Amino acid sequence: MHKTLKMIALAGLLLASAPLAFAQNAGTAGSNGQRTTARSGRTLAQLVAADPRFSKLKAALAAADMTAVLETPGPFTVFAPTDSAFNRLQGENTMENLSKIENKDRLLSILRYHIVPGRVSAAQLGSTKVLKTVETQELAVRRANDQVTVNGARVSQPALPATNGVIYVVDQVLVPDEGQMGNSGGSKNDE
Repeated sequence: MHKTLKMIALAGLLLASAPLAFAQNAGTAGSNGQRTTARSGRTLAQLVAADPRFSKLKAALAAADMTAVLETPGPFTVFAPTDSAFNRLQGENTMENLSKIENKDRLLSILRYHIVPGRVSAAQLGSTKVLKTVETQELAVRRANDQVTVNGARVSQPALPATNGVIYVVDQVLVPDEGQMGNSGGSKNDE
């Protein structure tokens, strides 16, 4: 019961903070101006669970009790780090360390730093300079030579559409500045 209440509270926090950043990230229009729809028929959580590149992300979401959030209607844009990105984490940010109960708040901050309210199309992603996460922290978006990066992490393939948002695969785990861990204020880049 307690775990269910915590999950509902977390989902409420994410959904309540969505309007704060949604205005900048709003829209589901594709590059041709048409509304985009999910071809997969799966939620963000189901896409993460089904893709072997995201086994560590799936484990992190479970450890942070966030899997259910990616089942909610959203929509959300998720910058999903691959297993190899998680393998490159060092020090206190390793998955082994982040999975400890005493580090749950840190893990939550890192995971929420990968989630943007709204469905950001590829065209929007390529033309924006800043996205706000569900905690209203800023992610710097850059485009150079047809390559898009988010806080220095390469977006490595086209978007994976879901019924409640979109996933972009990234080659790094995005870590908020130390002063922003668990904080709902603005953020500097981690580049």
